Amino acid sequence: MPTTTANRVAPSIMAAVMIIVGDIGATKALLEFGTLVAGRWQPVFGRLYAVADYADFASMMRACLRDAARQG
Repeated sequence: MPTTTANRVAPSIMAAVMIIVGDIGATKALLEFGTLVAGRWQPVFGRLYAVADYADFASMMRACLRDAARQG
């Protein structure tokens, strides 16, 4: 396996890494936060956003971060 930043980090630290993934289309975007546990995706937060409701991607991400923080 090639050495990357991900496989040089201790497993205990990797468990704390949060990944943001998204499926962004012309009308809607599904954004999710999660982690990989034993190589499997474990979602922590996910929400569908209407693209037309946001001026740009940055404002959509700010809303997503705010929504995720409110969920706790």
